[in-house]
Amino acid sequence: MIHVHSNYGFHPVGQGLFSSGCICTNDSPHFNWVFDCGTASSLDYLRKQIGKYKVFLSARPIGLFCLSHFDKDHVNGARELLSLQRVDTLAMPYFPLVERMAIALADPDLTDDYLAFLVDPAGYMYAAAGDNLGNVIFITGGDNPPETPDEPITPDSPDDSDWDLQYPDTKVQEAPDPEDLHGVSDSNTWRGVRVFTHAKPFTVDGVWEFMFYNEHIPDKRSAALRKKVSAIIRKHKRSNGSFDGDNLIDELEIVYEDEFGSTGVAKNRISLVLYTGPLNRSDLTGFRIFGGLTTQGAGSPYWPYAYDLCDPAAEPCKMSVGYFGDFPLTSLRRLNKIKSHFGKRRWSWIEVVQIPHHGSRHSWFPGARAHFEHQASLISSARLSAKHPSQEVLDDLNDHGLMLVNEIQGARFLGHVQFE
Repeated sequence: MIHVHSNYGFHPVGQGLFSSGCICTNDSPHFNWVFDCGTASSLDYLRKQIGKYKVFLSARPIGLFCLSHFDKDHVNGARELLSLQRVDTLAMPYFPLVERMAIALADPDLTDDYLAFLVDPAGYMYAAAGDNLGNVIFITGGDNPPETPDEPITPDSPDDSDWDLQYPDTKVQEAPDPEDLHGVSDSNTWRGVRVFTHAKPFTVDGVWEFMFYNEHIPDKRSAALRKKVSAIIRKHKRSNGSFDGDNLIDELEIVYEDEFGSTGVAKNRISLVLYTGPLNRSDLTGFRIFGGLTTQGAGSPYWPYAYDLCDPAAEPCKMSVGYFGDFPLTSLRRLNKIKSHFGKRRWSWIEVVQIPHHGSRHSWFPGARAHFEHQASLISSARLSAKHPSQEVLDDLNDHGLMLVNEIQGARFLGHVQFE
């Protein structure tokens, strides 16, 4: 019998998202993961939480660090975290250069640092991390997984060795073309980069899994447009690796207006969705929540709170989490695609849902709650935000363990599962 403990954390960083998790047994090392690391509030909140998290990790690496998308309030702490802590695998959405430059054009407060990240996200992260970063994986949309039985498969027996992330079988990718279709502009960087579709899960020692969903399949655009964009970037790249950002953006705007018209290019708000939880279980003996439970809005008072999410004697317990980042959950059709992708078993085991886009009504269709089976709804937003969360979303979730994480308080979920 193997006893596995899980610990999910949502850190208080204000208007943004910084979540972490780990699994361990009493006599084995931790496997640690992070989902997003950024804030639009004061960076002091984020830096404080990164410092605390580093103390928790001690010398243990982060096995998987996922950036759901490229908005600053989800990624602007990634550089600091990578500079401080070893990351074995960094996961990002597959997003070609032409589309990343559309993000740059849509940002009125574009900084040189953020531009450098958008030009070459993998290279940027390797430069920030030094020897702290192992592999970079890009996740693209594509075919859904093959249909599987409703009953979970029996995993391999875990052992006492270090727990590592096992990649699914995939075709080895060739080097990117000169127009940087895969999102890697430096040929030296490419050696540590792989591209996967979202069709198969990543696993840890036969007991835990991470399953991505990416709705977006990037448009390759025309070869002529890719060449123009790449040429402009090369033209305005300085010898020290930085960019002449103002002139670069001015030239890009002309090219994009010629290509797409004067209405501009809409910002593509793709976001990876991530399911994580036990691959199988023989007995789940408890799942406990620590945080602030409220049915009120973002300006309401908060109270420390702890309770059991389930009573194993009365009902089957679940301990999986669904991270939605900023995914635009705007219709039942979109939601059903995600449910179909994850399958009945995974969907039914989700106990905690990170509500997309900080509880924005633009990323949550009315009545969406009825199509989930979870008990805890987590919204990460600044305490006095004027926009998030919206009252419509709060009303829809008011009987599903609504929890608000902000710059003052976080939340934790602790679980324990047994494997034969």
